[in-house]
Amino acid sequence: MKKISLLMMLFGIATMTFLSSCDPSGDSDVTPLLTVTPSESGNVVEGTVVTVEVSAGQNPSSKKDLKTLVITKPGTDTTITINAATYAGTFTFVAPLAPQSDTYTFTLTDKADEVATKSFSLTGTSGTTTTPLGSATPFTWQRVGGSAGTGLSQFGLSWTSNTSTSAIIADAADKLVVLSSSQWSSLTTQEDLQAAIDAGTGVAQYTGVSSQQNGTYDDVLGTKNGSNYYLIHVTSGQVSTSGSGTTITITGNYKE
Repeated sequence: MKKISLLMMLFGIATMTFLSSCDPSGDSDVTPLLTVTPSESGNVVEGTVVTVEVSAGQNPSSKKDLKTLVITKPGTDTTITINAATYAGTFTFVAPLAPQSDTYTFTLTDKADEVATKSFSLTGTSGTTTTPLGSATPFTWQRVGGSAGTGLSQFGLSWTSNTSTSAIIADAADKLVVLSSSQWSSLTTQEDLQAAIDAGTGVAQYTGVSSQQNGTYDDVLGTKNGSNYYLIHVTSGQVSTSGSGTTITITGNYKE
């Protein structure tokens, strides 16, 4: 009799174990399947339109149709009714102003009220860009006798007279400024050059080159000529006399 009772007990335990292992409502994950791309949070230039793709489907373990997809974003919720085994959709969001961060949450619910959730954030950045100045390019300004100087019009400058000691480079541009010699190297972008010229004190002329003798120079000028900004490095002045009069040649480099 004891043997029969023991056998019945063992049979009951085995049956309970089998039923538990076959129960679809056990510990297995039956949440619906949800994919959101992009899935990672990130920094985006403010105002950029970001495209997000969503795909969803039944969990094979539950085989329950999908019911709704709720999209939560700052200030609003949007509910999409699905009532199908699968769903795919494309959405667009605008990156917030820097340095704000917006979070977007996608909540998928099936007809068994199982829920899957995905979230990501977009952080706005200013998107400020800079443009490097071009390489240094040689220039030559020359005035022979009483003729007007040549090679200056590109920069919005002119050269039609000298004093007894100096060549007079006049401002025919929107603006001429005298910068520090260090700015030839320190100004590296078009934006920096524009800011330096716009903030500088405009002058009517530059008279740093001798009209009587040769010389080496380390003078830096900036000009605005229409929409173009130029960084000019004057490095040499050569004076010679011939039958046509005095010739003054000014050389250096410029960047734009």
